[in-house]
Amino acid sequence: PDAASLSNGGVTAEGGFWGLSAKLPSAAISDFVWEDLNGDGFQDAGEPGIDGVLVELLTSPGNAFVSSATTSGGGLYALSNVAPGTYVVRFTAPSGFEFTAFQTVDTDLNSDVPAEFTTGIQSTDPFTLAVGESRDDLDAGLIRRSPVEGVVWLDVDCDGLRVSEPLLEDVLVLLRDVTSSDPPTTTTTNASGFYSF
Repeated sequence: PDAASLSNGGVTAEGGFWGLSAKLPSAAISDFVWEDLNGDGFQDAGEPGIDGVLVELLTSPGNAFVSSATTSGGGLYALSNVAPGTYVVRFTAPSGFEFTAFQTVDTDLNSDVPAEFTTGIQSTDPFTLAVGESRDDLDAGLIRRSPVEGVVWLDVDCDGLRVSEPLLEDVLVLLRDVTSSDPPTTTTTNASGFYSF
């Protein structure tokens, strides 16, 4: 009869029409976030993984959120049950770190995100996953941030030297990456004229 519905091993019949349904294997992404101790942009022997790094999977184009993971077990991350499509992986550097130099010489050992030190967030180039495909080569290298800091004072005698001259509060200080078109990072001096990035 037309209203019949039968199933047997994934084969179904609805209203007299037969069909075969199957669950397609999902894709997966995994790799490693490490501390680039010598800042050369490559994974070298003995360089440690970094736990606690936020890793997000976003659609491309559009940057719509898909899923996320946090590195653990020595800097490892895994994103599973990913549908076929085109994506980017976005990394958020922990406080005190920035992304290392980007090298194109060796794609197995280099960091897959560009160098960046203002926002602490950077993404891979877009890539496409097929049904059931696994990618285990999308990693990020980080270096410890060197502080940029100082004081601002009123140079009363205009000699370029501070000798018992007053420190200035609430002065806007900008830190700009000359290799990037991103807006500068800003801060203001405190009551002691001190600033730090």
